[in-house]
Amino acid sequence: MNISHNFIIYYIDNVAYLYNYETKEEFEINKNYLRVLNNYTEETDTENSSDSEILEVLKENGMIKEDIDKPFVYLHYFSNIFHKISKDSSLTTLDSEEEWARQYLEVCKLTMDSAPIPVKDSHKDFAYVVDLPNPDVETYNVSLTDCLKKRKTIREFYDFKMPQQKLSDILYQSFGHIHGEEKEYLPFIRRSSPSGGCLQIVEPYVCVFNVESMENGVLLL
Repeated sequence: MNISHNFIIYYIDNVAYLYNYETKEEFEINKNYLRVLNNYTEETDTENSSDSEILEVLKENGMIKEDIDKPFVYLHYFSNIFHKISKDSSLTTLDSEEEWARQYLEVCKLTMDSAPIPVKDSHKDFAYVVDLPNPDVETYNVSLTDCLKKRKTIREFYDFKMPQQKLSDILYQSFGHIHGEEKEYLPFIRRSSPSGGCLQIVEPYVCVFNVESMENGVLLL
């Protein structure tokens, strides 16, 4: 038997929690379970029937397995955590792709109900607001090939402030609604960055250090 590679133990307010990032399950774990796990790493025999029962519970929940579940490609422990957590494993537990799609749409609806689309000009309620100039779309109408050819590493920079126009252009290409309004996506408007279900739940922030007529700080886009 082997201890699984697919869980972590962490503490909040002196309480231990075990998170299985393969099954996306989380458990509060008491000191007896921690002791049995620790003894198992040291190949210590179980002391009593209670310990044997705890071992069975750990086996049932995938903490201890017959075979080593370490991935064949195992670059780094934290890399393994990321790939396991971000992997969509729902199709392996549902009957069909149609059922997965139905549940996914339900999640989209719940997200919309809990976080409605921001009202236009609602940003004016903030204490500090910067109205950037409209982006210069035509200037950046170049091909991907041209972009790749002009790419280079720069380690020395001129000591002057970035124009607001340049910042506006960068933000528009990164997070702007470059597609405009598209009937099939309404009431959503697509950005240049992809988003599952077109929910666009990411809030971009900009770290400003040296831009003309702008205070330094972290600003919500």
